[in-house]
Amino acid sequence: MRRSIKRHKVRIEYKNIYSVIQSLKCDDFQSLQGEIEKGYDPEYGDGQLSLVHYCVIYESSKCLNYLLEEIKISPNQFDTSSRGTPLHLAISQNKIEIAKILVNSGADLCTANFNGASPINLLENQNSDDWQVVLDLAKEKIIKSIWDRQKAFIYLRLCFKTSLV
Repeated sequence: MRRSIKRHKVRIEYKNIYSVIQSLKCDDFQSLQGEIEKGYDPEYGDGQLSLVHYCVIYESSKCLNYLLEEIKISPNQFDTSSRGTPLHLAISQNKIEIAKILVNSGADLCTANFNGASPINLLENQNSDDWQVVLDLAKEKIIKSIWDRQKAFIYLRLCFKTSLV
């Protein structure tokens, strides 16, 4: 019984994906919002790529911001063929503005795809000065993450020491 329900949901999702992709092609976040309100699951995508991947492909910055900020979709979803994240895709397709949005939204900079390449590796291999802003932003995010972990460790260590006294 459970399988048939799941299959039915997949059929519904595939039926609606065409209008959702059309919304992404036109960067029409209001149309996308309407599809989601009708019941389309924004976490689903098409079974291979997520909606965030499609936003990268079509450079749909309004839809991307809507999905990341309003719907709270993770910027770290994988595609099924290369295990690449939307940030991998943005860098490989030279979409700088989209990459900035993803980095600012918390895209993981260290996740490797099937080829072993992480977004930070891909950024470091870009020869264009245009990518320097994204690389600097990425390094700043990594340093902040390490610093936050360091502060948490120090805090826990202090708490542990005072509780033993």
